[in-house]
Amino acid sequence: MNTTDPMQILLLDNEGQVRAGFRAALKEAVPSARIHEAAGYGQAIAILANARIDFAFLDFNLTGEHEETGLDVLRHTRLHSPDTRVVMLSGYVDKRLVDCCIDAGALGYIPKAMEGDEVLPQALQAVFQGLIYLPKALRDNQVEGRLLAKAPEEFGVNGRLRETLYYVCQGYESKIIADQMGLEEGTVRKDYVSKLLRLFKVKNRTQLVLEVARLGIAVPKPKPRPTPGIDG
Repeated sequence: MNTTDPMQILLLDNEGQVRAGFRAALKEAVPSARIHEAAGYGQAIAILANARIDFAFLDFNLTGEHEETGLDVLRHTRLHSPDTRVVMLSGYVDKRLVDCCIDAGALGYIPKAMEGDEVLPQALQAVFQGLIYLPKALRDNQVEGRLLAKAPEEFGVNGRLRETLYYVCQGYESKIIADQMGLEEGTVRKDYVSKLLRLFKVKNRTQLVLEVARLGIAVPKPKPRPTPGIDG
């Protein structure tokens, strides 16, 4: 993305009043952003097909004549717009639902009703810093300063290991990660993913992403790899 281009955001919610409130918060957080609004699955898919969306905020529960949910939009995004960072919105907090969204490639989960000192501007600040935002109820209470992004290097994650971590957080399978990095699938799975699981002392990818969120690690997007045969 050209650094001079305005950030493009997709906001999906079937309730116009909710969209209006969330849109106002987004514009306050990123005044220059261009916000695309969708009230349902079909509108969201059309926007994703015609615009380069940097961030998508998707309501999990969509009511209407179709049965698709925000999770279906998330899965579509991971397949067709892999560079889009997706954050799920929901009216309630359920750990199994949060885990399901993270497993599908969401990079955050924001409750529509914030509690106590947890406010929407802080949640958006975390997301735009590159953090994976989780509801307050699911955080480790001993972790301080969650809104201060920490670099992966602080945890011994650099180079291709850091690149792998980014793609895992995006919900990519090992084969797709291998294609992105120009490696063999076995190398990604056995060397890099396995090392990340050991490093963060977790058993699977979903737990890994949740641990990255708990620790407040912001994983930067890897720089594009040069096309073979083309001189820089």
